Amino acid sequence: MENVVIGQYIGNPDGEGEAKLGYLDDETVPKDSTTPTYALAVLFINNERWDGVPFILRCGKALNERKAEVRIQFRDVPGDIFRLGQIQRNELVIRVQPGEAVYMKMMTKRPGMTFDCEESELDLSYSMRYKGVKMPDAYERLLLDVFVGSQIHFVRSDELAEAWRIFTPILHHIESSKPDLIKYKYGRSVRLFLAVGQRKLMNLLTQSASNTLVPICGPQPNHQGFRGPPEADDLSNKFNFKYTGTYKWLEPQPDP
Repeated sequence: MENVVIGQYIGNPDGEGEAKLGYLDDETVPKDSTTPTYALAVLFINNERWDGVPFILRCGKALNERKAEVRIQFRDVPGDIFRLGQIQRNELVIRVQPGEAVYMKMMTKRPGMTFDCEESELDLSYSMRYKGVKMPDAYERLLLDVFVGSQIHFVRSDELAEAWRIFTPILHHIESSKPDLIKYKYGRSVRLFLAVGQRKLMNLLTQSASNTLVPICGPQPNHQGFRGPPEADDLSNKFNFKYTGTYKWLEPQPDP
């Protein structure tokens, strides 16, 4: 559990409808349930090619948006010639849903006499490139594959077995030890400050000898957005993943 963050959503008093209800408010869920509704795990591949490269897996329910994407983040540029803090990380993003796209988010120098840079993109958005073409949903594609006998979009049995080999010990640990889950509001994030022993502020990864976490102050707003518990971002930052959240998608401009 050293490189894992788990959480469970609670009701948001400022929300509407089901957003006011937490996971434990569901009548079908036991009141003492320790089932996580959010998880972030950092994995490594033990070979020469991927040595030292973290693979950060993140998923959750009751967040502010629903999407599936692969985000490949490149290292910082050595010898930055721009003003301190201007350069953000370049990223290659493969967005599976919604709005299928492949785009490269990169920093470029802004045109003109000033020595400033800004984020731009090399973009292949399917909705823009293939107008009028209906993209099949995930289950539509899989059901069609079942009918035609194609296994190209299905996980192989050995891959599935490997996934269970990795995550089954974590599930057993959660079931047996019933660790405290980070609480985050439906559709938003909160920061929980922790104290153990003499240290005043600790993140989720540090536990006391008794394996307990002691809150020392109330929840604080997480200004990074609705991305789940901020402790998950802390863990990502520990492995040198930097989320900026400053990118603004620009619609292509028509020719004059």
